[in-house]
Amino acid sequence: SSVIFLDNHDNSPLDELWNLLFRKQKLRRIRSLKDKGPFVLENAVFVPPGYSSVIYRDNQKQAACQAQPEGVSLYRAFAEEVRAQVKHIDTPIWTNNGNIRILFMSRRSSESRPIGRQLENESVLMERLNLLLNGKVEAVSIDFARIPDVKEQIAIASQADMIVGIHGAGLSHALFLPQHGGLLELRHLPKFGWWCFEKFAILRGILYDHWLNTKYPDNFRKDSKGDYFTFDIDPIIE
Repeated sequence: SSVIFLDNHDNSPLDELWNLLFRKQKLRRIRSLKDKGPFVLENAVFVPPGYSSVIYRDNQKQAACQAQPEGVSLYRAFAEEVRAQVKHIDTPIWTNNGNIRILFMSRRSSESRPIGRQLENESVLMERLNLLLNGKVEAVSIDFARIPDVKEQIAIASQADMIVGIHGAGLSHALFLPQHGGLLELRHLPKFGWWCFEKFAILRGILYDHWLNTKYPDNFRKDSKGDYFTFDIDPIIE
Protein backbone atom coordinates (compact mmCIF):
# COMPACT_ATOMS: atom_id res chain seq x y z
CA SER A 1 0.00 0.00 0.00
CA SER A 2 1.08 3.58 -0.51
CA VAL A 3 -0.23 7.05 0.25
CA ILE A 4 -0.73 9.60 -2.52
CA PHE A 5 -1.52 13.20 -1.62
CA LEU A 6 -3.84 14.84 -4.13
CA ASP A 7 -2.38 18.30 -3.61
CA ASN A 8 0.59 20.30 -4.78
CA HIS A 9 1.84 21.38 -1.36
CA ASP A 10 5.48 21.30 -0.38
CA ASN A 11 6.77 18.42 1.69
CA SER A 12 6.24 18.86 5.44
CA PRO A 13 7.53 17.29 8.68
CA LEU A 14 4.19 15.46 9.01
CA ASP A 15 5.01 13.46 5.88
CA GLU A 16 7.32 11.31 7.98
CA LEU A 17 4.32 9.89 9.84
CA TRP A 18 2.99 8.34 6.64
CA ASN A 19 6.44 7.13 5.63
CA LEU A 20 6.67 5.49 9.04
CA LEU A 21 3.48 3.52 8.47
CA PHE A 22 3.92 2.76 4.78
CA ARG A 23 7.62 1.97 4.68
CA LYS A 24 7.65 -0.13 1.51
CA GLN A 25 6.13 2.66 -0.55
CA LYS A 26 7.12 6.19 0.45
CA LEU A 27 4.57 8.98 0.44
CA ARG A 28 4.04 10.52 -2.97
CA ARG A 29 2.24 13.58 -4.24
CA ILE A 30 0.20 13.57 -7.39
CA ARG A 31 2.73 15.85 -9.11
CA SER A 32 5.31 13.07 -9.00
CA LEU A 33 3.09 10.99 -11.29
CA LYS A 34 2.32 13.65 -13.91
CA ASP A 35 5.01 12.42 -16.31
CA LYS A 36 3.75 8.85 -16.22
CA GLY A 37 0.65 9.61 -18.25
CA PRO A 38 -2.75 8.09 -17.45
CA PHE A 39 -2.72 5.43 -14.75
CA VAL A 40 -5.21 3.20 -12.96
CA LEU A 41 -5.66 2.79 -9.20
CA GLU A 42 -7.13 -0.68 -8.91
CA ASN A 43 -7.95 -0.29 -5.21
CA ALA A 44 -8.18 3.15 -3.64
CA VAL A 45 -9.51 4.68 -0.45
CA PHE A 46 -10.25 8.41 -0.63
CA VAL A 47 -10.10 10.33 2.64
CA PRO A 48 -12.47 13.31 3.07
CA PRO A 49 -10.66 16.68 3.24
CA GLY A 50 -10.00 17.76 6.82
CA TYR A 51 -12.96 19.99 7.62
CA SER A 52 -15.47 17.70 5.93
CA SER A 53 -14.48 14.61 7.93
CA VAL A 54 -16.58 13.02 10.68
CA ILE A 55 -14.36 14.62 13.33
CA TYR A 56 -15.54 18.11 12.31
CA ARG A 57 -19.20 17.27 11.79
CA ASP A 58 -21.42 19.35 14.11
CA ASN A 59 -18.22 20.86 15.41
CA GLN A 60 -19.89 23.83 17.06
CA LYS A 61 -21.52 21.77 19.80
CA GLN A 62 -20.41 19.15 22.27
CA ALA A 63 -20.75 15.50 21.42
CA ALA A 64 -23.94 13.76 22.50
CA CYS A 65 -22.14 10.57 23.49
CA GLN A 66 -19.30 9.65 25.82
CA ALA A 67 -16.16 7.65 25.14
CA GLN A 68 -16.38 3.90 25.50
CA PRO A 69 -13.40 2.08 27.04
CA GLU A 70 -12.45 0.50 23.73
CA GLY A 71 -13.13 3.50 21.47
CA VAL A 72 -13.64 2.90 17.74
CA SER A 73 -11.60 -0.04 16.51
CA LEU A 74 -10.25 1.74 13.41
CA TYR A 75 -8.91 4.68 15.44
CA ARG A 76 -7.55 2.39 18.13
CA ALA A 77 -5.76 0.17 15.59
CA PHE A 78 -4.22 3.20 13.87
CA ALA A 79 -3.04 4.68 17.16
CA GLU A 80 -1.58 1.40 18.39
CA GLU A 81 0.29 0.84 15.13
CA VAL A 82 1.83 4.31 15.34
CA ARG A 83 2.72 3.77 19.01
CA ALA A 84 4.45 0.52 18.12
CA GLN A 85 6.53 2.23 15.44
CA VAL A 86 7.89 4.94 17.80
CA LYS A 87 8.36 2.96 21.02
CA HIS A 88 12.09 2.53 20.35
CA ILE A 89 12.71 6.31 20.20
CA ASP A 90 14.56 7.58 23.26
CA THR A 91 12.73 10.48 24.94
CA PRO A 92 14.71 11.45 28.07
CA ILE A 93 12.19 14.05 29.22
CA TRP A 94 10.49 11.53 31.51
CA THR A 95 12.56 10.67 34.60
CA ASN A 96 10.39 8.42 36.78
CA ASN A 97 8.48 5.43 35.44
CA GLY A 98 6.44 5.18 38.64
CA ASN A 99 4.89 8.62 38.39
CA ILE A 100 1.72 9.67 36.61
CA ARG A 101 2.98 11.56 33.57
CA ILE A 102 1.22 14.76 32.52
CA LEU A 103 2.27 16.45 29.29
CA PHE A 104 1.38 20.13 29.01
CA MET A 105 1.16 21.36 25.43
CA SER A 106 2.84 24.74 25.64
CA ARG A 107 2.36 27.49 23.06
CA ARG A 108 5.26 29.96 22.83
CA SER A 109 6.13 32.71 20.42
CA SER A 110 9.57 33.28 18.90
CA GLU A 111 11.28 36.28 17.34
CA SER A 112 9.84 35.41 13.94
CA ARG A 113 6.67 33.65 14.96
CA PRO A 114 3.88 35.30 16.97
CA ILE A 115 1.34 32.84 18.31
CA GLY A 116 -2.06 33.02 19.94
CA ARG A 117 -3.48 31.34 23.04
CA GLN A 118 -0.36 31.44 25.20
CA LEU A 119 -0.77 30.71 28.91
CA GLU A 120 0.87 33.59 30.76
CA ASN A 121 0.99 31.84 34.14
CA GLU A 122 2.09 28.48 32.75
CA SER A 123 4.91 28.15 35.30
CA VAL A 124 2.41 28.37 38.16
CA LEU A 125 0.28 25.63 36.61
CA MET A 126 3.31 23.38 36.13
CA GLU A 127 4.39 23.87 39.74
CA ARG A 128 0.93 22.95 41.00
CA LEU A 129 0.66 19.90 38.75
CA ASN A 130 3.96 18.54 40.03
CA LEU A 131 2.67 18.78 43.61
CA LEU A 132 -0.36 16.59 42.94
CA LEU A 133 -0.67 13.25 44.79
CA ASN A 134 2.20 14.09 47.13
CA GLY A 135 4.68 14.41 44.31
CA LYS A 136 3.66 11.26 42.44
CA VAL A 137 2.92 13.30 39.33
CA GLU A 138 5.57 14.25 36.80
CA ALA A 139 4.37 17.19 34.72
CA VAL A 140 6.43 18.38 31.77
CA SER A 141 5.82 21.39 29.52
CA ILE A 142 6.80 21.10 25.84
CA ASP A 143 6.23 23.26 22.78
CA PHE A 144 6.10 20.75 19.93
CA ALA A 145 6.66 23.55 17.42
CA ARG A 146 10.30 23.41 18.59
CA ILE A 147 10.57 19.66 17.96
CA PRO A 148 10.49 19.32 14.15
CA ASP A 149 10.64 15.50 14.15
CA VAL A 150 7.01 14.33 14.29
CA LYS A 151 8.16 10.84 15.28
CA GLU A 152 9.80 12.25 18.39
CA GLN A 153 6.67 14.27 19.17
CA ILE A 154 4.51 11.16 18.99
CA ALA A 155 6.98 9.16 21.09
CA ILE A 156 6.85 11.78 23.85
CA ALA A 157 3.04 11.93 23.79
CA SER A 158 2.68 8.14 23.71
CA GLN A 159 4.66 7.83 26.95
CA ALA A 160 2.41 10.29 28.83
CA ASP A 161 -0.69 9.34 30.82
CA MET A 162 -2.49 12.62 30.29
CA ILE A 163 -2.29 15.66 28.02
CA VAL A 164 -3.30 19.14 29.19
CA GLY A 165 -3.33 22.22 27.00
CA ILE A 166 -5.13 25.21 25.54
CA HIS A 167 -7.14 24.42 22.43
CA GLY A 168 -4.78 23.93 19.50
CA ALA A 169 -3.47 21.40 17.00
CA GLY A 170 -1.00 19.92 19.50
CA LEU A 171 -3.89 18.30 21.37
CA SER A 172 -4.35 15.91 18.45
CA HIS A 173 -1.41 13.97 19.94
CA ALA A 174 -3.93 12.66 22.48
CA LEU A 175 -4.73 10.12 19.78
CA PHE A 176 -1.46 8.37 20.70
CA LEU A 177 -1.96 8.21 24.46
CA PRO A 178 -2.20 4.76 26.05
CA GLN A 179 -5.69 3.31 26.40
CA HIS A 180 -5.95 4.50 30.03
CA GLY A 181 -4.98 8.06 29.02
CA GLY A 182 -6.92 11.29 29.31
CA LEU A 183 -7.14 14.76 27.76
CA LEU A 184 -7.94 18.01 29.57
CA GLU A 185 -8.64 20.82 27.13
CA LEU A 186 -8.36 24.39 28.44
CA ARG A 187 -10.92 26.32 26.42
CA HIS A 188 -9.84 29.92 26.23
CA LEU A 189 -13.13 31.56 25.20
CA PRO A 190 -16.52 31.16 26.92
CA LYS A 191 -18.34 30.88 23.58
CA PHE A 192 -16.19 28.78 21.30
CA GLY A 193 -17.04 25.85 19.07
CA TRP A 194 -14.45 23.49 17.68
CA TRP A 195 -15.17 20.48 19.88
CA CYS A 196 -12.98 18.34 17.61
CA PHE A 197 -10.66 17.20 20.40
CA GLU A 198 -13.55 15.89 22.45
CA LYS A 199 -14.45 13.80 19.40
CA PHE A 200 -10.84 12.68 19.11
CA ALA A 201 -11.05 11.38 22.67
CA ILE A 202 -14.39 9.63 22.12
CA LEU A 203 -13.18 7.91 18.96
CA ARG A 204 -9.93 6.87 20.63
CA GLY A 205 -11.69 5.69 23.79
CA ILE A 206 -9.77 7.86 26.27
CA LEU A 207 -11.08 10.15 29.01
CA TYR A 208 -11.90 13.76 28.16
CA ASP A 209 -12.75 16.84 30.18
CA HIS A 210 -12.53 20.56 29.61
CA TRP A 211 -12.11 23.73 31.62
CA LEU A 212 -13.87 26.89 30.43
CA ASN A 213 -12.39 30.37 30.75
CA THR A 214 -15.42 32.37 31.93
CA LYS A 215 -13.39 35.49 32.82
CA TYR A 216 -12.53 36.50 29.28
CA PRO A 217 -11.66 39.28 28.38
CA ASP A 218 -10.49 40.33 31.87
CA ASN A 219 -7.64 37.80 31.81
CA PHE A 220 -6.58 38.46 28.23
CA ARG A 221 -3.92 40.68 26.65
CA LYS A 222 -2.25 40.97 23.26
CA ASP A 223 1.03 42.30 21.85
CA SER A 224 3.21 41.90 18.75
CA LYS A 225 4.24 38.38 19.77
CA GLY A 226 0.72 37.02 20.12
CA ASP A 227 -2.01 36.92 22.72
CA TYR A 228 -1.99 35.69 26.30
CA PHE A 229 -4.38 34.37 28.91
CA THR A 230 -3.96 34.20 32.68
CA PHE A 231 -6.11 31.36 33.98
CA ASP A 232 -7.32 30.62 37.50
CA ILE A 233 -5.20 27.64 38.43
CA ASP A 234 -7.27 26.29 41.35
CA PRO A 235 -10.30 25.10 39.31
CA ILE A 236 -7.98 23.54 36.71
CA ILE A 237 -6.18 21.55 39.40
CA GLU A 238 -9.49 20.49 40.94
